Amino acid sequence: MSTKRGTGSYDYIEAQDRWRWRGYYANPVTGKREIKALYGKSKKALREKVENWLINIEDGHIELEISLSRWVDIWLNTVIGDSVKIRTRETYEQIIKNYTLPVFGKYKLNRLTAQSYQEFLNELGNRLSPSTVTKIRRYSIMCLDAAVKYGYVSSNPLRNTRPPRQSRKEIRALSLEELNKIIEIAREGKYQKEPRNDEGAAYLRYCYYALITLAIDTGMRRGEILGLKWEDVFDDHILVRNSLVSARGGEFLDTPKTINSSRKIVLGQRIINVLEDWKSTQGVYAAKYAGIFNNKHALVFTNSYGNFISGTNFFKRCWRPILHQAGLENVRFHDLRHSHASQLLAAGVAPQIVSQRLGHGDVNVTLRVYAHLLPGMQEAARDQLNDIFTDRDGDQNCQDL
Repeated sequence: MSTKRGTGSYDYIEAQDRWRWRGYYANPVTGKREIKALYGKSKKALREKVENWLINIEDGHIELEISLSRWVDIWLNTVIGDSVKIRTRETYEQIIKNYTLPVFGKYKLNRLTAQSYQEFLNELGNRLSPSTVTKIRRYSIMCLDAAVKYGYVSSNPLRNTRPPRQSRKEIRALSLEELNKIIEIAREGKYQKEPRNDEGAAYLRYCYYALITLAIDTGMRRGEILGLKWEDVFDDHILVRNSLVSARGGEFLDTPKTINSSRKIVLGQRIINVLEDWKSTQGVYAAKYAGIFNNKHALVFTNSYGNFISGTNFFKRCWRPILHQAGLENVRFHDLRHSHASQLLAAGVAPQIVSQRLGHGDVNVTLRVYAHLLPGMQEAARDQLNDIFTDRDGDQNCQDL
């Protein structure tokens, strides 16, 4: 038995002894027509329920009963879409689908509670690092905030949860001697147990040497180095305008991490000489093997065929063997960036300049990350103050008041 009144239709379900209404509504996010079902003991009571529901959804005041799993798909594909970088979107998806959805995916959005999610976070804290748990919480809050904005729920209960306590992780900064040792081993190219002696292997060893030296002398991120083009290398500086990104669809060039990541970095003489020699070496190799070498992006650093350098191959065949020979196990490539900043700050370079070289959006980020270096600079400041405010006879440069 089925009757119609206005939008949707009414059916009596004899086995359940109740009435059902089914009708279409416009999804506030996608704009598409979707079907909704409501139930009631009597047809009259159900009609009132339906009319109230239709009024509320027109006014945008309805909490739509949608599962978290369904909303995450809408959030990623429609709300976020291409508004963020591909790698960023994939990170959101990976974190939420690997951790939050297996537990809460079938929950209706309006059934999520702060208590249940806090218990979930506490359990994760027993097996994951605080930073990972914080990231899971942050991305889930972002997802639910969007659900509030688009009218699926009236509030976000996850905002009432607390993040795990974060312990400050000391960065690893290598000494000048350790950095020079890494460069020397890379330059000699004798770090592999069974090195290949063909010209392609020799090309790569020189390439890796130049790459590592650039990282140490500029503090650039790995993606920025691998995405660097010759057109962005000048006599005494580099323009950071590209970054090599690895995503599900493969590797591609993209703009740097943030707006501030696009920057000018002034070069020292050592890396200027290295880049000049490397450009000449690459040019000779490219001319000799024009049939197989195709550097279509005009990249500074390529594999022996002119393609993007494989991070896996670099770490396996170059980085780890160099660290082993240098006696510097467990040093990350990213630690070269920390080391560059640390060397500059220890030499008295202003934090604002270091921040600009690193591409930080705010000098406070630089100060927070490298705060442990600043106390040692107080003594240097004291000595400078003594020079400024003390005359040659050792008396203070002040007048009697």
